[in-house]
Amino acid sequence: MKSNKLENFEKQAIEKIILEKGTQKDYEFSLLSLSEYLSAHFGNKAIILVDEYDTPIIDGYKEKYYKEVIKFMQVFMGSAFKENTYLLKIPNYEIKTVFQDIVLAWLHRDVKVQRELLISTAGHLVNNRLQAFEKGFKKIMGDTFSYFDTGGEAEKAYQSYVLGLLAVIGDDYAIRSNRESGEGRYDIMLMPHDKSRYGVVIEIKRIEGRKKKETEEAFAKRVDGALAEAARQIEQKKYYQELLAHKVEKIIQLPVVFAGKEPFVFPVG
Repeated sequence: MKSNKLENFEKQAIEKIILEKGTQKDYEFSLLSLSEYLSAHFGNKAIILVDEYDTPIIDGYKEKYYKEVIKFMQVFMGSAFKENTYLLKIPNYEIKTVFQDIVLAWLHRDVKVQRELLISTAGHLVNNRLQAFEKGFKKIMGDTFSYFDTGGEAEKAYQSYVLGLLAVIGDDYAIRSNRESGEGRYDIMLMPHDKSRYGVVIEIKRIEGRKKKETEEAFAKRVDGALAEAARQIEQKKYYQELLAHKVEKIIQLPVVFAGKEPFVFPVG
């Protein structure tokens, strides 16, 4: 604060953070700003060492603000580590996105999901290999079954969970959720940076798992009905309009149904 290398407005920006009077954007870009101020003061590029980086995400999951903390960390960590001219680049240290590594580390350490399975499953999705995607997705959910707690708002919880899993493709896609497009709000959209690639619109439905005395045929009918409803909703409400507006021509309309904690993409009847 006493540095003669900083402008008054920069000192005021620091003070707002210290006094907890900053805006959402002030906090989102605070790590980037800090590296800029340190670089200006010392005359050298900054080094940022991050520890316990997955704690905010785990806390957000437990306290029901997972989606919000995911969005915050995307900007907070992404702005600080990607194309930050005030940051010292460490040789042989490759970062696709630090946010991506945060989610992967959490899933691998705390939820025991293999990195390769996450990457391959997301890759199947964005390359329109949907049967392979469903198989990998079922494996991921099976591995995390005992850990994942949906709480009281099941569809929102599943939506947040899927958003976390899709973080592995954050370099190539803008991952969006609950935004207006067409005549309503889609659950999840994957907007490719390369407009020649597939864009994806996902609508998530949740139904009860198979009941004790329920026949296989009756269960299949409920799953297929929910899949049809989700697919119909995407089409009727034209959730894909945002993709079309961004000149994305190849579009995957993906209904996903969770029966209990088992995901379905294709009809089972």
